[in-house]
Amino acid sequence: MDQTGQNDLQQAIDAANNNIKDELGVPPMPPADGAAAPFEGAFAAPSEMPPVAGVDVIPASEAVSQAAEGDDTKDEAEPSAEAILSETITTPENLPTDDISATREGILRDLMPLMDKVEGEPERKFDIYKEAMNTLHDKNLVAGAYKEAAKIADENKKADALMTLLNAIDTL
Repeated sequence: MDQTGQNDLQQAIDAANNNIKDELGVPPMPPADGAAAPFEGAFAAPSEMPPVAGVDVIPASEAVSQAAEGDDTKDEAEPSAEAILSETITTPENLPTDDISATREGILRDLMPLMDKVEGEPERKFDIYKEAMNTLHDKNLVAGAYKEAAKIADENKKADALMTLLNAIDTL
Protein backbone atom coordinates (compact mmCIF):
# COMPACT_ATOMS: atom_id res chain seq x y z
CA MET A 1 0.00 0.00 0.00
CA ASP A 2 1.36 3.41 -0.93
CA GLN A 3 1.57 6.45 1.37
CA THR A 4 -1.64 7.98 0.04
CA GLY A 5 -3.59 4.76 0.72
CA GLN A 6 -2.26 4.63 4.27
CA ASN A 7 -3.27 8.23 4.90
CA ASP A 8 -6.77 7.59 3.54
CA LEU A 9 -7.11 4.52 5.78
CA GLN A 10 -5.99 6.46 8.86
CA GLN A 11 -8.44 9.27 8.06
CA ALA A 12 -11.27 6.73 7.78
CA ILE A 13 -10.36 5.18 11.14
CA ASP A 14 -10.20 8.59 12.82
CA ALA A 15 -13.58 9.57 11.35
CA ALA A 16 -15.16 6.34 12.59
CA ASN A 17 -13.76 6.88 16.09
CA ASN A 18 -15.11 10.45 16.16
CA ASN A 19 -18.56 9.25 15.05
CA ILE A 20 -18.63 6.66 17.82
CA LYS A 21 -17.68 9.25 20.44
CA ASP A 22 -20.39 11.60 19.12
CA GLU A 23 -23.06 8.88 19.21
CA LEU A 24 -22.20 7.46 22.64
CA GLY A 25 -21.30 10.68 24.32
CA VAL A 26 -19.21 11.11 27.42
CA PRO A 27 -20.36 9.42 30.65
CA PRO A 28 -21.65 11.87 33.26
CA MET A 29 -19.35 12.92 36.05
CA PRO A 30 -20.58 12.43 39.62
CA PRO A 31 -21.76 15.64 41.26
CA ALA A 32 -19.00 17.49 43.07
CA ASP A 33 -21.27 18.88 45.79
CA GLY A 34 -21.87 15.47 47.46
CA ALA A 35 -25.39 14.96 46.08
CA ALA A 36 -26.43 11.35 45.51
CA ALA A 37 -25.24 9.81 42.30
CA PRO A 38 -27.99 8.53 39.95
CA PHE A 39 -27.09 4.82 40.47
CA GLU A 40 -26.04 4.94 44.12
CA GLY A 41 -26.93 1.70 45.87
CA ALA A 42 -28.01 -0.03 42.68
CA PHE A 43 -25.28 -2.64 43.00
CA ALA A 44 -25.02 -2.84 46.78
CA ALA A 45 -24.93 -6.26 48.41
CA PRO A 46 -27.94 -7.21 50.52
CA SER A 47 -27.53 -6.50 54.21
CA GLU A 48 -28.69 -10.01 55.18
CA MET A 49 -28.37 -13.24 53.30
CA PRO A 50 -31.50 -15.38 52.97
CA PRO A 51 -31.47 -18.48 55.20
CA VAL A 52 -30.28 -21.76 53.74
CA ALA A 53 -32.35 -24.81 54.59
CA GLY A 54 -30.69 -27.19 57.05
CA VAL A 55 -27.83 -24.85 57.96
CA ASP A 56 -27.43 -23.26 61.38
CA VAL A 57 -26.29 -19.67 61.09
CA ILE A 58 -23.79 -18.48 63.69
CA PRO A 59 -23.27 -14.74 64.01
CA ALA A 60 -19.81 -13.67 62.98
CA SER A 61 -18.91 -12.47 66.48
CA GLU A 62 -19.69 -15.91 67.95
CA ALA A 63 -17.76 -17.68 65.19
CA VAL A 64 -14.69 -15.55 65.87
CA SER A 65 -14.86 -16.17 69.63
CA GLN A 66 -15.28 -19.92 69.07
CA ALA A 67 -12.26 -19.96 66.78
CA ALA A 68 -10.21 -18.05 69.35
CA GLU A 69 -11.15 -20.48 72.13
CA GLY A 70 -10.30 -23.48 69.99
CA ASP A 71 -12.52 -26.08 68.45
CA ASP A 72 -13.09 -29.21 70.55
CA THR A 73 -12.97 -31.42 67.48
CA LYS A 74 -9.32 -30.53 66.87
CA ASP A 75 -8.23 -31.91 70.25
CA GLU A 76 -7.96 -35.35 68.69
CA ALA A 77 -4.46 -35.63 67.31
CA GLU A 78 -4.27 -36.95 63.79
CA PRO A 79 -1.79 -39.79 63.34
CA SER A 80 1.45 -38.94 61.61
CA ALA A 81 2.34 -40.28 58.19
CA GLU A 82 4.92 -42.61 59.75
CA ALA A 83 2.35 -44.04 62.16
CA ILE A 84 -0.07 -44.67 59.32
CA LEU A 85 2.68 -46.23 57.23
CA SER A 86 3.84 -48.52 60.02
CA GLU A 87 0.26 -49.62 60.71
CA THR A 88 -0.69 -50.28 57.13
CA ILE A 89 2.50 -51.97 55.96
CA THR A 90 2.57 -55.03 58.15
CA THR A 91 1.36 -57.73 55.81
CA PRO A 92 1.61 -58.20 52.06
CA GLU A 93 -2.18 -57.76 51.80
CA ASN A 94 -1.90 -54.21 53.15
CA LEU A 95 0.94 -53.13 50.89
CA PRO A 96 -0.01 -50.44 48.40
CA THR A 97 0.51 -51.65 44.86
CA ASP A 98 0.94 -48.20 43.30
CA ASP A 99 3.62 -46.81 45.64
CA ILE A 100 6.79 -48.82 45.13
CA SER A 101 8.80 -46.86 47.72
CA ALA A 102 6.23 -47.63 50.44
CA THR A 103 6.29 -51.27 49.38
CA ARG A 104 10.08 -51.27 49.60
CA GLU A 105 9.97 -49.79 53.10
CA GLY A 106 7.46 -52.42 54.16
CA ILE A 107 9.65 -55.22 52.84
CA LEU A 108 12.71 -53.85 54.63
CA ARG A 109 10.77 -53.47 57.90
CA ASP A 110 9.65 -57.10 57.63
CA LEU A 111 13.12 -58.32 56.63
CA MET A 112 15.17 -56.68 59.40
CA PRO A 113 13.94 -58.94 62.25
CA LEU A 114 14.77 -61.96 60.04
CA MET A 115 18.36 -60.98 59.21
CA ASP A 116 19.76 -63.72 61.47
CA LYS A 117 18.05 -66.26 59.22
CA VAL A 118 19.36 -64.76 55.96
CA GLU A 119 22.14 -66.88 54.50
CA GLY A 120 24.97 -65.35 52.57
CA GLU A 121 28.25 -63.56 52.73
CA PRO A 122 28.74 -60.81 55.35
CA GLU A 123 29.23 -58.29 52.50
CA ARG A 124 25.76 -59.09 51.13
CA LYS A 125 24.13 -58.87 54.57
CA PHE A 126 25.95 -55.58 55.25
CA ASP A 127 24.61 -54.19 51.96
CA ILE A 128 21.06 -55.12 53.04
CA TYR A 129 21.57 -53.33 56.37
CA LYS A 130 23.01 -50.31 54.55
CA GLU A 131 20.02 -50.17 52.22
CA ALA A 132 17.63 -50.46 55.16
CA MET A 133 19.41 -47.66 57.06
CA ASN A 134 19.26 -45.40 53.99
CA THR A 135 15.59 -46.12 53.38
CA LEU A 136 14.19 -46.35 56.90
CA HIS A 137 16.58 -43.94 58.66
CA ASP A 138 16.49 -46.25 61.69
CA LYS A 139 19.39 -45.93 64.17
CA ASN A 140 18.57 -49.36 65.59
CA LEU A 141 19.98 -50.99 62.44
CA VAL A 142 23.50 -49.72 63.09
CA ALA A 143 24.35 -52.51 65.53
CA GLY A 144 23.37 -55.25 63.04
CA ALA A 145 25.26 -53.54 60.23
CA TYR A 146 28.35 -53.22 62.44
CA LYS A 147 28.14 -56.89 63.38
CA GLU A 148 28.08 -57.89 59.69
CA ALA A 149 30.87 -55.43 58.79
CA ALA A 150 33.06 -56.99 61.49
CA LYS A 151 32.63 -60.43 59.85
CA ILE A 152 33.97 -59.29 56.45
CA ALA A 153 37.25 -61.15 55.82
CA ASP A 154 38.76 -58.88 53.13
CA GLU A 155 40.35 -55.98 55.00
CA ASN A 156 39.78 -53.48 52.15
CA LYS A 157 36.07 -54.34 51.93
CA LYS A 158 35.82 -54.33 55.73
CA ALA A 159 37.40 -50.86 55.90
CA ASP A 160 35.00 -49.59 53.20
CA ALA A 161 32.04 -51.04 55.10
CA LEU A 162 33.14 -49.44 58.36
CA MET A 163 33.66 -46.06 56.65
CA THR A 164 30.23 -46.35 55.06
CA LEU A 165 28.79 -47.14 58.47
CA LEU A 166 30.45 -44.09 60.03
CA ASN A 167 29.02 -41.86 57.28
CA ALA A 168 25.59 -43.41 57.73
CA ILE A 169 25.71 -42.72 61.49
CA ASP A 170 26.48 -39.06 60.79
CA THR A 171 23.43 -38.73 58.55
CA LEU A 172 20.99 -40.55 60.85
